[in-house]
Amino acid sequence: MVSAYGLLDNLTRVVVGPTVGGYVDRHERMPGCKLMLRLQNCCIGGSAAAALALLWPGSPALTNSALYWPLIWVLTVLGAASSAGSTGVQIAVEREAVKALCGDDAGALASTNATMRAIDLTALLLAPLAAGVLMTAAGPFAAAAAMSAYCCLAYIPEVLLLGAAFRAAPALMRPKATSAAAAAAADAESERVGLLAADQQQQHRSKAGSSGRLSRTASIQQPLMLSRASSAGSALAPQLSSRRSGGDGDNEGGQADTDVHGGADCGGESDGLLLPGGGGSASQPGPGQEQQQQLPTSTRPSIQRSGSARSLDLHIPEQAAAGAAGGRGLQGRRGAVGGGGGGGGASVASRARALLAAAGGAVAEYGDSWRVYVQQPLLLPCLALALIYMTVLSLGFLMTSFLKWTGLTEAEVSVYRGIGALTGLAATVLFPPLSKWAGLRFCAAAGITYQLACLAAGVVPVALTIMSHGGGKPSVGQVRVMVGGLVSSRTGLWMYDLAVTQLIQQGVAEDHMGAVYGVQSSLQATFEMLSFVAGLLSPDPAHFHWLMLGSVCSVGTAACLVWVYVCSAPRQQQRGQMGARSGGGGGGGQVGSSAAAGTKGAGTAGGTATVVADAVGGTQYQAVPAGDDV
Repeated sequence: MVSAYGLLDNLTRVVVGPTVGGYVDRHERMPGCKLMLRLQNCCIGGSAAAALALLWPGSPALTNSALYWPLIWVLTVLGAASSAGSTGVQIAVEREAVKALCGDDAGALASTNATMRAIDLTALLLAPLAAGVLMTAAGPFAAAAAMSAYCCLAYIPEVLLLGAAFRAAPALMRPKATSAAAAAAADAESERVGLLAADQQQQHRSKAGSSGRLSRTASIQQPLMLSRASSAGSALAPQLSSRRSGGDGDNEGGQADTDVHGGADCGGESDGLLLPGGGGSASQPGPGQEQQQQLPTSTRPSIQRSGSARSLDLHIPEQAAAGAAGGRGLQGRRGAVGGGGGGGGASVASRARALLAAAGGAVAEYGDSWRVYVQQPLLLPCLALALIYMTVLSLGFLMTSFLKWTGLTEAEVSVYRGIGALTGLAATVLFPPLSKWAGLRFCAAAGITYQLACLAAGVVPVALTIMSHGGGKPSVGQVRVMVGGLVSSRTGLWMYDLAVTQLIQQGVAEDHMGAVYGVQSSLQATFEMLSFVAGLLSPDPAHFHWLMLGSVCSVGTAACLVWVYVCSAPRQQQRGQMGARSGGGGGGGQVGSSAAAGTKGAGTAGGTATVVADAVGGTQYQAVPAGDDV
């Protein structure tokens, strides 16, 4: 079950990491942090409650397999699911909030990142120690009860402290981006309006009688034909006009046409059901209407929302086509399904279609996060950071088993584990002054090179000894030298981690930072799972040296990627500066004009990462961050 828990924990991060990162990007910091903290604490608390049921003195679950195994799986699955909340908290609090708090002050950002990492490493050191002491002194049941109570009670002070921090720092209270707020509000409003439209349409048809059957048939066929026409692009308008000329009223047809075209023009961020109905207002917005649509829907006047809801009862087929032609199209399809049947069957079908649409949206969001990750300018160092996790050269259960096989005691291994935590904390002390003096790229290259040197110096002699003796045990002295290399390498590991973290914070756009960190977490979990699989495929300690050599090769590959990035950065900086000079000097005006023209734009004069929108609403990253400050 320990192996199953490890695999499920990493699999959860692989599956939900990009989705969690996208959610953090679309929502403001405080609501996102609260939700992730709630998810994390609820999952851990539920897992601890299942452990309480198993460890209760005289529990029937211990003798009844029908209770035992379900509780075991509840414990395991909820414990693994807590990784989703943990990933979200890490992205929202330790990455985005820190960047918003420090702004463009690289020194303050380095110091704050180091402090946050020091807190994490200290907790990772003390938490297992406290759990072990509690289990030894009071027993497993008391330890599980304490953990369950802690998770239930910790949420309140966490939220209170988080709120106090947000109130104390006005920078954290500012909206992240208008697009993020608008997207979140559009999701909520689409859900509300879509359900309201389906309910009103069902009531209207229940009163219509036999004549209503004809309207139901038309409402089914029309959205289907319109959705096919929307996929054909320019063929949509002729089909709609020919269809309306056959029997619909001129006034209603004209309004519906403008609604459909308005929904199609809005691209991926709009939904036809969110547009105010009637009068063709979608195709010809009045002064200030475009700005109003960018605001969260909760701030729109209630009278306008009521008018939009009333218009939905008259134009459900047209609004459904507008939703299908737009980028999201979820609620448009939901309205079409609501018109497909009467009574409870239509409601069930609408909900089923909505669930399928939501699942499709989650898959699309997953793909969008990966697209953003691949296009971001720090791909090589991020891949290198993920490769570091494909290693058995940490004092986990695989390495602990090997060390005990060579003759070391459990107590000695625990001491080495504590020393490793202290060497990791040393990186948090060295990183701020070193990054200020030499720059982030130097810290990244120096950290991973130092890690590779320490690992190679400790692993290669032990591996050669085992191979020369035909699988025999190395001497205890050689093993201790190897462990010394492992412990020393933690300084380089966390130095590199801190450098990449700040490079992402300074080089990736704010509204894409969550997606990048979410995919990064997913990649790291994937490579960590591969190390577990390698351990399962080679359980013999006499063959463990092959896994250690493979881990050294993985870290060596990561170091090569980092050095390629460091050596290619000056050339990319020069190209960015040449592009800025040829465009008449970089800056916000040039970026804005490039985005308006739908081009990829030139880099800024400082060589910083430039994000511009292309013609289809995508995102392109221009210059790789340049200069030692990035």
